[in-house]
Amino acid sequence: MAAALALTTPWVSRRIGNGRVIVVTLGGLIAALLLMAVSRSWLSAGASYMLFQAATAISISAIAVYRMEKVAAHWWGWAAGLAVAVRGIGESAVFFVGGILIEVVGFAGFFRATAVVLAIGLIFFLAYFRPLARVNVTSNRKNQ
Repeated sequence: MAAALALTTPWVSRRIGNGRVIVVTLGGLIAALLLMAVSRSWLSAGASYMLFQAATAISISAIAVYRMEKVAAHWWGWAAGLAVAVRGIGESAVFFVGGILIEVVGFAGFFRATAVVLAIGLIFFLAYFRPLARVNVTSNRKNQ
């Protein structure tokens, strides 16, 4: 499911813009984490995890394209390298702190805390980039 949805990213991005795709997928990640926090059966937990994976798959490519739109072409290599490094550091921090947090508050608390961190990130993204203000979508049609 995640792979199939990830293949729709270029089509959806063309329609609503990469910034809006990022907002929607971050919202999906938050929703999936909150659903995992309240799941009481393997079926609902599995569905929540599938939503999480699908939102992650879509957001990765949208974020990469959005980053390239915001950075001058001669900085793309540095921006990509820095993004990979920061993502690796972030994942390592989540694994380390997450393991400790799970011992203290359990999985549900960990999922809720992660959703809160993502929500804070979404608020900063919305405040700084204002992706909902307008859509800059380039058309393949020539000016008519």
